[in-house]
Amino acid sequence: MGRIIFYTPPTVLKAFKDLGIILFLAVVGLSSGAGFFGLIASKEGLFLIGLGILITAVPLFLVGLFMKLYKKMNYLTLCGALSGCITSLPSLTFISNMSGADAAPLGYATVYPLTLALRIFAAQLLGLLLI
Repeated sequence: MGRIIFYTPPTVLKAFKDLGIILFLAVVGLSSGAGFFGLIASKEGLFLIGLGILITAVPLFLVGLFMKLYKKMNYLTLCGALSGCITSLPSLTFISNMSGADAAPLGYATVYPLTLALRIFAAQLLGLLLI
């Protein structure tokens, strides 16, 4: 259609993606940094950090151990599933780029919907218990 180019080169897409991530992290850092150290130093802060570790690390470790030892799951699929368990798209991207296979995204897509629903339920349950 005339002189209009509809194709965007990959380098431009990567630059805009990186710029978006940088702006997001800058805004998050500026808005949460003021009371961060005060919160960590308090008892409530340490309690919340402990709950966060329990909610994230313990189920992830148990599922990974069970799937590897008892179900003999493929390593790349397991990495993708564990990435989906923590709803971490950057880790999935890293695994996919390093392996070059489609096993990791398959594992991610398998567990992501259930994990997201369970996290929402767990957050609401914790909110009700802590009130």
